[in-house]
Amino acid sequence: MKRLPIMILILWANQAFATRVLPKDLTNLVAEAEHILIARIDKVEMVAEDGKTIADLRAMTGPGIRLHLSVQTNGVLRSTLSPPRKLIAPLWKMWNYRLSQWKEREGETCIFLLKGEWH
Repeated sequence: MKRLPIMILILWANQAFATRVLPKDLTNLVAEAEHILIARIDKVEMVAEDGKTIADLRAMTGPGIRLHLSVQTNGVLRSTLSPPRKLIAPLWKMWNYRLSQWKEREGETCIFLLKGEWH
């Protein structure tokens, strides 16, 4: 019986280290976006911290490895600046994806809700 309280304490303590992203509804996301663009995904690249491109479609994002979407702007629904015709939109580093999951989206036109600087 002494093990049960210890196990509960261990499980509770591990919760503090877990990454938790609270969901936001679309209305809040749109309200917080500084730039709302219609753009085509021209190229998807996985990039390591040292700047080297990773081509393995099974590779996953994680510490030091991010996905970058090279997009071409086709329309501006709202923006605080005049966006460039082409830009690189890095995906949020807390999301984990395989390169193959985004490679298949090349050529698609999407609506991008952006906040902060672009490259």
